[in-house]
Amino acid sequence: MRNKAFNSPDSIALITHALSQLDALLPVQMPQQPPADRTPLPENLARAGYRQDRINDHELNLALASLPYLQAGQTLCTLGQQTINRAAIYRCALKFDFSPLPISQLQWLMAEQPILSQLQTDLPPTVRQQLLAGTSDEASLVSGLWAVLLDKLGQEQDGLHCEALLDLAPEQAEQWLMQAGSQPVAHEDTQLQARLQWQALLDKVGTDFTLGGLLLALSGIDMLTSVNPQLNRICAYGMATKIAAWPMPFSDQVGLYAAWRATLPYDANLFLHELPGWQQVLLEMPDDPLATLAYQLTELGIAPSRWPGYLHCLALELPAIHTDQVTGPDLADYLAIRLTLDRLWLNQACRDLWKVEANLNTLHAYFNKNLSEFMVRQHLYQGSLPEYLTHKAEALIIRSGSERSNREDWQQLADLIQTWQISPIAQCQMTHSKGNSVWRLFRLCQHLGLTPSLVDRLAREDLLALLAVLDGFDDPARNAVWQAAYQHHYSKVSG
Repeated sequence: MRNKAFNSPDSIALITHALSQLDALLPVQMPQQPPADRTPLPENLARAGYRQDRINDHELNLALASLPYLQAGQTLCTLGQQTINRAAIYRCALKFDFSPLPISQLQWLMAEQPILSQLQTDLPPTVRQQLLAGTSDEASLVSGLWAVLLDKLGQEQDGLHCEALLDLAPEQAEQWLMQAGSQPVAHEDTQLQARLQWQALLDKVGTDFTLGGLLLALSGIDMLTSVNPQLNRICAYGMATKIAAWPMPFSDQVGLYAAWRATLPYDANLFLHELPGWQQVLLEMPDDPLATLAYQLTELGIAPSRWPGYLHCLALELPAIHTDQVTGPDLADYLAIRLTLDRLWLNQACRDLWKVEANLNTLHAYFNKNLSEFMVRQHLYQGSLPEYLTHKAEALIIRSGSERSNREDWQQLADLIQTWQISPIAQCQMTHSKGNSVWRLFRLCQHLGLTPSLVDRLAREDLLALLAVLDGFDDPARNAVWQAAYQHHYSKVSG
């Protein structure tokens, strides 16, 4: 049986060494994140509760202080008597929306709405009074703030209306190319850029993300939403045998992996039965979890030199609910199950999308022959395209699926994307665009009560530091704060 090759001493030694490194890394890294097992509280409902005084600022402050990984008290900058710490930005992000705007939407707002002459409509009255305390000219204050931020982030004022962004005329493209000192985009140039970008993405598998991360970058499909619930279910029956109502038979004697493998023929879970080839994959699984790790990594096309890094990336994706228990042999069992589920699910996704197996070498061969599709998919799911190209890309993927169909359409769209990439607007968007960095800081500075003169005293690095804190305070972190705030609220009420 071919899986016996994965019991070789070299393979087992490599896997064992990689797991020993993970034992040291996981206890430090994993607990730094908010618990992932909490049921998310919809943010619109949480904010509505705040507006209805079900949650107050005191409870939000208690919640922020109770989560040490947020470092809420850390000072970011000082302006005279005003100190801005992380907590100030967190409170703003909890109560208000600071999402970026597509450039076309921002241009429309600038042309049709008084966003550069009036303070933001959602400002609290006390903050509004603070900003207007030293001036009666609201329009000058707001436009001055916008101008200062443009200058600090190296953006230019322009009068380009959003309608001009809905189509890139050939003449406009040629003008941009001449300004950049480049020749008109040829398809060969697009292919070369796509090949370089594809190789750069491949090099990140096993260092920055797993094969699931590669799939996410090329399809927008997050396999963790399907695999992790199954992994949690297995752990509920096996790893937590002391508290499970129906523990997995013999898992405390033979280990979680062996017990799971023995019960698979009797598992009525539809998740497995809906995946193609699941019986064959499970039939070929080795008895030993270490050999299974080597076997599944090889089947996924991961070179042995990348095994330690790949297992590290895989472990960092694990649900946080068992991280204080998962070490040593348990970690090998846990990862062997996870990697097997990964391969089953990835096989289905890759067959549906590209009619190939979930194997790094196979995917490399496919996209080397279909570089235009890679270019379109990468930029679409990276979220870096303007709206008119986003719509074209989405329509092409729905209509054709892959470059095997309508190859000419894929190539034309890839060339359009490459032309967009060299445009002045795209160059700004790739650094700190008006719709992203400038707009979000424009709103944030108003909510922090910062006037143009105060912002002008900040260095560019200070502004980017404020933005980095806002970016780092993502959905799971905000949800953890809301959960903690509600706990403080109800403990006070019940007490």
